[in-house]
Formats: sequence, C-alpha cells, structure tokens
Amino acid sequence: MRKTTLYKVVTGMMVAALAAGCGGGGDSGGFVPVVLPPATGTTPVVPPDAPPQMASNEERCRAIAAQSLPGTEFTVVEYRPAGDFPVPKQIIPTAETIKSLPEFCRLSVRLTPSNDSDIKVEIWLPGDHWNGRMLGLGNGGFAGFISYESLAAGLRRGYAVAHTDMGTGGTTLSFDGSLLRGHPEKWIDWGYRSTHLMTVLSKASAQRFYSKPPAKSYFMGCSTGGGQGIHEATRYPDDYDGIISGAPANDRIGTHIGIATYWATMKKIPAPGMPADKMALLSSAVLEACDSDDGVKDGLISRPEKCTFNPRVLQCQDAGGANCLTADQVSAVEKLYSPVIDPVTGAVIAPQLEKGSEPNWSAGLAIDLSTKPPFGEIFSWVLGNDFDFLNFDYSRDRQTVESVLGPVVNATSKDLTKFRDRGGKIIGFNGTMDALIPPAGFEKYLTSVSETTGAGDSFIRFYKAPGMDHCGGGLGPNVFGNDIATPAPLAGDPSRDLLAALERWVETGDAPDRIIATKFKNNNVAAGEVAMTRPLCPFPKFAKYDGVGDPNSEKSFSCQQPG
Repeated sequence: MRKTTLYKVVTGMMVAALAAGCGGGGDSGGFVPVVLPPATGTTPVVPPDAPPQMASNEERCRAIAAQSLPGTEFTVVEYRPAGDFPVPKQIIPTAETIKSLPEFCRLSVRLTPSNDSDIKVEIWLPGDHWNGRMLGLGNGGFAGFISYESLAAGLRRGYAVAHTDMGTGGTTLSFDGSLLRGHPEKWIDWGYRSTHLMTVLSKASAQRFYSKPPAKSYFMGCSTGGGQGIHEATRYPDDYDGIISGAPANDRIGTHIGIATYWATMKKIPAPGMPADKMALLSSAVLEACDSDDGVKDGLISRPEKCTFNPRVLQCQDAGGANCLTADQVSAVEKLYSPVIDPVTGAVIAPQLEKGSEPNWSAGLAIDLSTKPPFGEIFSWVLGNDFDFLNFDYSRDRQTVESVLGPVVNATSKDLTKFRDRGGKIIGFNGTMDALIPPAGFEKYLTSVSETTGAGDSFIRFYKAPGMDHCGGGLGPNVFGNDIATPAPLAGDPSRDLLAALERWVETGDAPDRIIATKFKNNNVAAGEVAMTRPLCPFPKFAKYDGVGDPNSEKSFSCQQPG
C-alpha cells in the first residue's frame, strides 16, 4: 500500500517545531523527519485538508491513510466488523484467535524515523463505542512484538488504543537483545522514540477518524512499559494526562546492572550453589521473623523495609548440615540484601532485593536456565560481543555504558514540573517479591522527584503490593488492574482497577487513597475463586491489620503511616 501523508508543513517555523517534538537531540545519521503534531501541544494539529464527516466508519477509517507522509507507511488499513480477530503470527506461532471483538478501525503502521529504524505500530479505533479517550500500551524486556491481547482488552473498554514493537522486531519474545548490537538508531527507538511517535500518530489518527481529538490520553505499562511511561512524563509531558508505571525500568542502566548483579551473586556461590532446600530454609526463616510486622501472620511480608532479619543466624557452625547455610551462601544472601554500590564513588547503582522475595530468586533470575544474565546483552552493545558480566567493573565499565546509552535509554530526570503543572498524574506500583526490579529503586526516584518538583502527593501515588512478583503473580494479592489483558475484578471500579482510578484522579481530582488487590486461588483469575483481598496503600503508608475481622478481607485492614 502506498505511503500516506496526514500533515502539510506550512512554515519553516512549524518544521522546526515538529522536528523538535519528534525525537529531540538524540536523532542523527540519515534521519528522515516524521512530520507529526508537536509533542508540546495538548491538542493535535488538525490537518488543513481533513475530510468532512463521512457516511460510514469504514470510509472514515480509510481516509486516515489518504495522503503521503515521509517515513510512515500504512501497511494495513481496514474497518473490521464485530467478530473474531485472527492474531498475526509474528514471532509467536501459538497465538490464538481473539474472540468476539466489537467493530473497529485497524491501522498497522511502519515508521522509519531513521535509515536504520523499522518501528511497527498498531492503532485500533473503536467504532460507535468510543469512550472519548486514547490509551497507549507499554512493553516488556527488549519488546519486539505487538500485544494483540492487550489491544483487544483496551478496545473492549472503549479506548482508541495503540501499541508498538519499539522498533526491535525479531527479538525472541523480548529476551534477546543481541540483534540491537551495532544499531544505535534502534537504541533510540527502543529507548523513547517509538513510544512518542506511536502516541502522536495515534492521537492524530483518532482526531481524523472521530473529527475530534481524544478528551484525555492515558498510558499504562510495567517493567520496560513502566519505564516508557516515565520517559513520556519527563521527555514529552504533553503526550499523556495520566500514566500507570509498574516496576519501571526508568533507570535502565542501573536496572540491568542490578539484574545482572543479582544473577552473578548467585552464580558465584561455590557448589552446590543455593539448592532449593536451602532457599526454602532461608525463606521460612525470614517469614518467621518479619511476617507479623503488619499486625497479622498471613504468609506475606508487607513491610520489608522494616524487616531486620540477619541471615547469619542460619550459618552453619561446622562443615554444614541440612538446616543451615554455608558461609558462602550467607555471604551471597547478605550481598543480595544490600544495594549495588560504585566502589569508587559510593553511589547506589541498583537497589537491594527485598526480604521476603527469596522464593522468586531462582525463577526470577533464571540462574539454572542461562549461562548469561537475563537481558544482559545490553552491555555488549557498548563493551563488545565477548563481554562477560562476571568481570564487570562497577566503576569504569558502568561509566562507559552510562555515557553511551544513558542519554538514550534512561528516564531519571527529577524535574516533572511541566507534567505536574498541566495536571498530569502518575500511579506507580511494584511487587515486594519482585526479583528483577525491586521497589526500593522507584521509591528512591519518587522521593527525589518530590524533593525537586514539589507537591509529590498531588500528582504521584506509589503502591507496593505485598507478596507480588514482577508486574503480577506471586504469593500475595496481585490483581488490581495492573495488566489490562488480565481483567480486574469489577473492571471500571476505581477502588479495584488502576486505570479507572487514574481516570477519576485526572478527570475529577479524586486521588486514590487505596486500591483493593485480589488474590485468586492458584492465581487462576478465570476460575474466579477469591482467596484473599488486601488494600494497597499509597507509599509510605502500609496496610495494617485492625486486630479484628477476617485477615483475608481488605475490610480488616487500614492504611497507616509507618511508625
């Protein structure tokens, strides 16, 4: 299908503004400008030759691709009637057909903002059931594919919804970053450019289809997606009115150093390493010491920051035994409970793993499944293909990687004044059992944002989910609208659904004081058997048992300040 243009450049001043809004100083080397509405405008520019309201949704859908735009190719433009959607196979050959979708306009787009870019974007525009809002979706790991299930979930809720592969198509289910070696333009695409271009194009397409812009725009993502949200708030504060950022990899380099360090620490334990029975011994001891810090013993550590458990109490007094840890095992555990530090400057590079997260250490860090650290290919982009993280220099090598990649992939600016002043809101969340991106890093970042920007509580709320793993799962309550593809109980209820809570906060000013999280038996949401509910409280508050009532019910807990 031929390339199409949505916008015409009227003056040289507009050209400059558009170029500044579509990538900033990181773009170079054969950049073909993608002429889209400026990132700094709260309302997308209306095309001067926009067609009048047409008779059918299908005509309006096809009209979106009616003109030519350098660097943009609409590969699929179709108006789909209500019914099933056969998922394109991409790199997921087992993808299944999505059943019973409402009618929508589907746009598949290829963006080439540089001569080494190949960004895929999907935009789904509801027919007559649009809720007036736009929703951008985040990714995981190195991205590389479109989440059609998430698009479908957003469509069912009435959003004009968009997702991108971040320009890294061809990666193996988000885990393999080796294909990005030697491709600095793709680093920019993955770092921030693809998300911004997806957002601006989606808003413009919605305006053209509905003859009016989205009233509000929201973004939600976890892990890489959480970092995408922070990139948007810091780099392009006008893109979104509200952002859900879960377990964010916003300090991207620090996050990867942390993950690789946790992995390397476990790898370096002399044989037999940390067998499952010793891990279970450690986990039980920590739980026994700190389970009741929230007022009730329920198998969850709700206040890991308060837990003072010392692993040395488990150290063997002789050559070893079934009910103790070797000196090497204890030393490794102590390192995992401590932040990763630059040995020269003393700066904290990455946060410690939380006490209570031990059951996830093996699975989360894949220590038995890989000879390289999870997502460790990012270091080879700068340090060479043969780089071995077991020899990583935490001062010299870190500074080298930071100097090359930091400006592109990190979103650590503490000044969110522009986002705050235009009414933007952020809801962050993290599981306390997360062994990839522990919550202490985001806590530290949000504290620094509040100190620099001011009025933190007025536009940022952060919720720690006791017993939850990375973005979901785990032993504790872990369903609260944190994954749009996993419907929240009572979806649309702002007390139990993050997206609904964010909408209400942005649109009415009613900030969420607590979010109810649900634990389903065997983590089987589809079966619908509720095992436990628990309130998640805005940090630094925590949910404390009232001393009476069912400890498996959120009604028996109140949010309290730490004391």
